[in-house]
Amino acid sequence: MTNQSHIHPYVEWAKSHLNEMDASLALFESKIEHQKDAASRKAMDIIADMKKRRDAFQARAEGALAMTEQEWSAAKAEMESEWNKFEIGVDDYFDTVSERVGEYQSAFSARIDAQRKAWDETIQKNNAAAKEFLGERTKDVEAAAAKLERDLHEAEQKLRNVKVASHTSWSAMREALSQSRKAYDKAIDEMQKAFRAV
Repeated sequence: MTNQSHIHPYVEWAKSHLNEMDASLALFESKIEHQKDAASRKAMDIIADMKKRRDAFQARAEGALAMTEQEWSAAKAEMESEWNKFEIGVDDYFDTVSERVGEYQSAFSARIDAQRKAWDETIQKNNAAAKEFLGERTKDVEAAAAKLERDLHEAEQKLRNVKVASHTSWSAMREALSQSRKAYDKAIDEMQKAFRAV
């Protein structure tokens, strides 16, 4: 048995963002891969730039496991800059394609699925790590695990509510995704505190 967590907040943060980037890129590419009009060519250029942002994000994230907090702060700032540029690419993509409402809903659904995957993987890792813990604070770890699952269900419900509103703008959908990401980050931090306290 151990008192070490197998969940690394830096890695989980980066992975969750990469999952969303990959989901967005896969969706956008599938929508325009056989189109040959000018808007589709422009959209392909935007997607190519988004891929560069994603690759830069991933390159910076590599090695996160070995980073100190100070190194992580610098790396995270750079990754957040790439994330913001990626999001500008998403906006540019939507400005280029004509079927915005359908595209918004598809992108939102793809990103919800990506976030759900990140939450599920983290919950599985957490549950496995919690079983390995010994000591008097094991209940704290178990309580944090239960809270993580509650937070997931709450975040999912908020995302479902936004998804149901078909007239919702992309900016409102993106804000809902951002709030879910923040809840995920907070849940990871709370899990780490519980593991460190054991």
